[in-house]
Amino acid sequence: MPKPAADINYTPQPCIGECISQQRALVHDSDGALVTCANCDGWVCVSCGQAQVEGMLEFCADCSKQESMDDAEPEWHWEHEGETDIEPHPHALLAAMVNELVKATGTTHRQVNARLNRSVGVITRVGADEQVIRRAASAARAWLDRLSSSG
Repeated sequence: MPKPAADINYTPQPCIGECISQQRALVHDSDGALVTCANCDGWVCVSCGQAQVEGMLEFCADCSKQESMDDAEPEWHWEHEGETDIEPHPHALLAAMVNELVKATGTTHRQVNARLNRSVGVITRVGADEQVIRRAASAARAWLDRLSSSG
């Protein structure tokens, strides 16, 4: 099968120092739009969506620092049995807990979801099976419990 011809009308877009994800700038709702810059051919931080980074799915220095502080918290063990294990609608439960975490932490849905995704070892939960959703809900419950016990 022949390779598609290169787009002869394509003009490289160098960085102009105004990086922002396509998702934020153009209201795209896709995984690629989360990390692709709307103003240049570069990548943006997977967490804040505004700082230029060297590669896809990387964190900027500020978000890396915050992430390292967050990672100092103890790991959640999936063997825990609770509401997330028996909830008949785990997607709805997870969505409600994400909303609670956004309010409790003062961060964005994107940041909360990115952290939950990392905690369960996935890049995205789009199309994820129920087990992944339940693990993310368990991680969200553990995070909420830590927040409520710390103050």
